[in-house]
Amino acid sequence: MLLVVALALCFCGCESKTYHPPPVVNDVNVKLLDSNASSVTLQFDVYVRGFSKKKDGYNLKAEVLLSSSRITLQERETGINDTSGTHVYKFNFSFDRDRSYIVSFKIMKNNSVYDTYPIRITNLQSVPNLEFGVKLKDVDFQLVNLTKDKATLFTKLYFTSSKIVSNVSLHLKAKPVGTSLIATEKWIDDINFTNGLNVLTTNLTVPRDYNYLLVIEAWRGDKIEKTWREPLILNPEKPKPKNETQTNFSLQNFVVRPMPRPRPVYTPPVKKVPSFLAVTTIVCLALLAARRLRSLK
Repeated sequence: MLLVVALALCFCGCESKTYHPPPVVNDVNVKLLDSNASSVTLQFDVYVRGFSKKKDGYNLKAEVLLSSSRITLQERETGINDTSGTHVYKFNFSFDRDRSYIVSFKIMKNNSVYDTYPIRITNLQSVPNLEFGVKLKDVDFQLVNLTKDKATLFTKLYFTSSKIVSNVSLHLKAKPVGTSLIATEKWIDDINFTNGLNVLTTNLTVPRDYNYLLVIEAWRGDKIEKTWREPLILNPEKPKPKNETQTNFSLQNFVVRPMPRPRPVYTPPVKKVPSFLAVTTIVCLALLAARRLRSLK
């Protein structure tokens, strides 16, 4: 009996619980929720994978930092309730268009960071203004005058609007292909878009025998609400604008992983084994028990 008790005392601390690594952020999806002339609102769907069915007290923390100074502007935190399998956690943040940001998602527990997933948000000036409601559908050019050096084009702009939009100014700029120079520009002021189709006309005079990218900016006050780009081809033998026509908007152009994220190295707990002293004690107790048994005979 003494031997059984000794063995039980020695091995009671030898069993160890099954080790489960902390949850990790597998992926982050970014969606455009809303935008206006000054800000953009994005939704972040954070996919977290867990390895345990227990609620181990982990939290998911989201931080918005200025890319230039790494100053934290916003932060939110939520508990990871179910750490088994993959689950989605949603965060919404608004960003100023004229800045770049780093959004970092962290798996935390007791102020310790177990996983980090940073992404960079840039070039928000190019995100469509969903609040504006005016779209450029087409542009027609008609040659009305040609001299030795210049070409004058009657330009017809077709817009559609989902609502009445007042006090808009259009700034048209023709840029020769391959340069940032402005060959000609024109302002069209005091435009009131009505619901439906709106057609605007103007003349543009540019140096002949070149190809251009026509940039159309819609201004309200001192803010650019929207920008469109259309090719203007006058000489098919010269370089043409590349990939500058309207394309479907994709947030992938604005969301960039800045660097490989750090991956902490986790070491499972070492299983407890009987020490040398414990083994010696067991042997001694066994010998004493055997000697006592012999003496009783």
